[in-house]
Amino acid sequence: MKDVDEIEFEIFSWLESCSVDNGSLAVAEYDVQICTSLGKRQSNQDRAAFILIGNQRYAQASLACAVVADGMGGMREGGLAASIAISAFVAYLNAGYTRGGLKSLLLNAITHANDKVFEKFGGSGGTTLSAVLYGQQGIVGVNVGDSRIYAADNEKITRLTIDDNFAEQLKHLQPPSLQTRPILRDNRLLQFVGMGRSLQPHIIDLDALNDGVILLATDGAHFLGDAALNELFNAGLPTSSLHTNTIDISRMCGSDDNATAILAPRNIVFRSDTAQSHLTRIHIPGNTLTIGQLSQHSPSQLRKNSPISSEELEKPVVKVSKRIKRSAKSKKVIDSEEKKLKSDSIQPSLEFIDANDSERQQER
Repeated sequence: MKDVDEIEFEIFSWLESCSVDNGSLAVAEYDVQICTSLGKRQSNQDRAAFILIGNQRYAQASLACAVVADGMGGMREGGLAASIAISAFVAYLNAGYTRGGLKSLLLNAITHANDKVFEKFGGSGGTTLSAVLYGQQGIVGVNVGDSRIYAADNEKITRLTIDDNFAEQLKHLQPPSLQTRPILRDNRLLQFVGMGRSLQPHIIDLDALNDGVILLATDGAHFLGDAALNELFNAGLPTSSLHTNTIDISRMCGSDDNATAILAPRNIVFRSDTAQSHLTRIHIPGNTLTIGQLSQHSPSQLRKNSPISSEELEKPVVKVSKRIKRSAKSKKVIDSEEKKLKSDSIQPSLEFIDANDSERQQER
């Protein structure tokens, strides 16, 4: 049986050979749909997949995951970084050691992906990553970068994430009267998968969501902004086409970037033959990869190789007010902004922002 490194390499090789510039996918039995579009770029550096894991090695249960990654075009080999991240992320979901539930597994998986991308590029290349993980225990999400996760029910569509950039991380701390300042139009990322050990992924508990659908979108897809996205949703168009409509309207609004969106259900009921097969199936637009069961490692071996400590696993879910990443390059700017806030006696808001990002004055 294959070990983790072998399966990671198998996924990576497959992704690099099969990823398409334009394409769509429907996994009908699980109501999952993916659409990706090249735009006016020379290559598509987005990667997206829907994964079915028949029997996770240590959880002894079936899992499913929708994941999207947007390789950073302003850095080295964005598409390659996205493929490495997805490959490492999925490989850890398959065989990573976990005794702490879905959140622990998801946090370990994205940290493992971060380590692998950093190992390749040393911090000079990276990718965003947004994912939703389904299991018998419930549903949980993770987000790093400026790809987004939305939830839509019968009444509205709600953004569940805040972008990891200067503009959004500072904007939600300030009242509307101060939101015209130049730094609040700065879309440079504060953190990304591949930045190294200082990464702080945002884990999102999704169990409280109403019935409906979940939308994952790269910045080329959510270019139209939250307000326009809500208008699109309220126009009465079929929810089943929300992912393609989001990309189409963003193109009309001027998005030239790669655009990828995944539409997934609020809940997944696993078919009985999924667990019995002990197989993992990875679906991307235009192709599907089936992988056999991984070799078993002892818990002590996997604890030793785990990319995150047991103490970190016990930390609570990151609160919105803590989401400003203090990287070496951004610390001085963020600190100066916070001092201005304190001097003006402004209290930070803990609510998610409702920003319209159709004006993008800088590329990442």
